Amino acid sequence: MAEEPEEQGEVVPVGPSPKPGRYLMLIVMILVMEAVGGYLLLDWAVPAPEQPAQEEEEPKEKKPERVKPKYYTEIKKMVINLATARGNNLVQVDFALEVDSDAALEELEIKHDMIWDMILQALETHSLKEIRDPKKPAVRKSIQTRINAELKNGAVTGVYFTDIVVQ
Repeated sequence: MAEEPEEQGEVVPVGPSPKPGRYLMLIVMILVMEAVGGYLLLDWAVPAPEQPAQEEEEPKEKKPERVKPKYYTEIKKMVINLATARGNNLVQVDFALEVDSDAALEELEIKHDMIWDMILQALETHSLKEIRDPKKPAVRKSIQTRINAELKNGAVTGVYFTDIVVQ
């Protein structure tokens, strides 16, 4: 009963032992080729999504574009003798007229002298109390209606007093 070697169940490795790192490069290359092949196949097989029609976007609320106002500022150093009992009050004013279009601005430049006279006539009819009022609604309204009656290519949308001196 001596020890006898068992030949049947034992496997003796011959040569160097296999390392897992030697196949790593091969595995990475296979994965990269599969990824590139899958990307190209899907790009070819699946069409790109269609863009929605432009008409569908229009019903959304659009913010109105802000239009930069246009001003006529050439009415400066206008001196008026107000209609009072004594007639000794002088007022010096500068105006800026807001217009709605470039055509109205050009028309104001052409009719500068006529507009000047119309403003003088409108201001001479108002009292000192109306002129000194900070908001001057009656004065603004009368100037605006007289000028708009004369303009053909647009309208004055606002009358602004840029400087006023009462003496």
